[in-house]
Amino acid sequence: MTNRVSRYESPESLQGQLLVASAAMHGTPFERAVVYVLQHNADGIFGVVLNRPADQRLLDAWRQISGDTVSDQEHLSCGGPIGGPVFAIHALPDLGEMELNQGLFLSTAAESIHQVVAEADARYRIFFGIAGWRPGQLESELLRGMWYCLGGDASMVFSDCSFLWERSVLTIGRHTARALCGVRVLPANPLLN
Repeated sequence: MTNRVSRYESPESLQGQLLVASAAMHGTPFERAVVYVLQHNADGIFGVVLNRPADQRLLDAWRQISGDTVSDQEHLSCGGPIGGPVFAIHALPDLGEMELNQGLFLSTAAESIHQVVAEADARYRIFFGIAGWRPGQLESELLRGMWYCLGGDASMVFSDCSFLWERSVLTIGRHTARALCGVRVLPANPLLN
């Protein structure tokens, strides 16, 4: 995993980055959220919340539209508060309708999604909904310290979402401590140093 932490200072693209909710997001739909940025362009920013497993309602909806009775929360997620089509993020270029980045592809067509799910050993996630920001909106939230940016990679999209926020916050803390102390390597347990 690319563990680069940054403060938002410029309009560089956030595509492929993780947005980790700070304490300022307490009481909002993004409390303790980790968002993977799918697209950042002049029209705004779109991403998916990685650590919101599908609830029973979404599991039931997926089973009705797919006929799949075995899928569980490992592959199905609530991607954000904005409704939209059901879509899959996966690592299968032949089934991708759009290349995202870092070997990730997006599919919205039902047939493509069914093929992704049927593929043996395929790494995929199915999302219901997205997170989105108008042009300049997320940049403003970043400048106000509502989010931390953490370099992401494809493995984060497919990782176990249990404790993802906590793991991300620890990574940010370690990077911040290294920067404050002026050291390149921080021991796994600084008390044993």
